[in-house]
Amino acid sequence: MDGSGTSAQVLLTAAEYATLFDAPLIAVQSCSSSHIGELTAPNLAYWNTHESVKRDRLDSAVDAAITRFPALSIRTLITMNSPERVLLERAELAQLVVIGPRDDTRPQAGPILGPVGRHLLLHNPCPTMICHDPIPGPR
Repeated sequence: MDGSGTSAQVLLTAAEYATLFDAPLIAVQSCSSSHIGELTAPNLAYWNTHESVKRDRLDSAVDAAITRFPALSIRTLITMNSPERVLLERAELAQLVVIGPRDDTRPQAGPILGPVGRHLLLHNPCPTMICHDPIPGPR
């Protein structure tokens, strides 16, 4: 989960599959600490504010998934480790990993697969689903 609108839709897709297979769901949000640069007070203040906003978005997306799939068990994991590492560790016991496209706001870029997605496709020990389009209305 990167906090984008697309990731909220990806979480709903993952929730639907978890419900179909009666499996628990773990929503993972990860960002390497190298993205904040040197551990200075301004960088940590930025990180804390940024993470608070991302946590709120994650909680909102999880709430929406629970509302839509009330019997589903969802846990969240927020970590400062690399997304590739965290997702591969979690995938060891997973039935399916569901990811979205790279969060790229450039209009010409379109839904492309980023480095995390490419890494998962090459190294993931379980199937990987890549969701590009938002889910249309209720199913």
